Amino acid sequence: MEYDQVGQATREELIRQKEQLRATETRLDDINATLKQSELRAEAIRNILSGIRAHMARGRQAHQQAAAEAAAQAQAAARAQQRQAAAQARLPGQLQTVAMRQQQMRQMQMQQRGMMLAPAAVTPPPPGVVVRRGGPPASMLPPAQPRPRAAAPNKKL
Repeated sequence: MEYDQVGQATREELIRQKEQLRATETRLDDINATLKQSELRAEAIRNILSGIRAHMARGRQAHQQAAAEAAAQAQAAARAQQRQAAAQARLPGQLQTVAMRQQQMRQMQMQQRGMMLAPAAVTPPPPGVVVRRGGPPASMLPPAQPRPRAAAPNKKL
C-alpha cells in the first residue's frame, strides 16, 4: 500500500508538471509571435525613417539647387542691367524713341481692345537733352555732345 501511495503521489506530481510544461510552451509560443510582430514593426519603422532621411536629403539638395538657380538668375539680371546701362550710355538719343514706341504700342493695344484713351500730352525734350529714368532731372545734366559716327548703328529693340 505504501508503494501504491508513493506511485499515486508521483503520478499526480508528473501530471501537474506536464500541465505546467504545456502552459509554459503556450506562453513561449505567444512570446515568439509577439517577438515576430515586434520585429516586423521595427523593420517598418526603420523603413519609414530611412524614407524620411532620403526625403530630407532630397529637400536639402533641392534647396541647394534652388539657391544656385536663384544666384544664377541674380547674376543674369545684373548682367542684363549692366548691358541696359551700357546701351543707354551709348545710345542716349534712342531712349526717347523707345519711350515713344512703347507709348504707341500701348495705344495700339488699347485700340484693339476697344478702349482708346486720349493720347497723353508728351512733348519731346529739346535736342541734346537726355531723358533718363531714376537719375537727376535732365535740366541738371550737361548738354550731350554729339558723337562722331563711324558706321550705321545697329538698332536692337
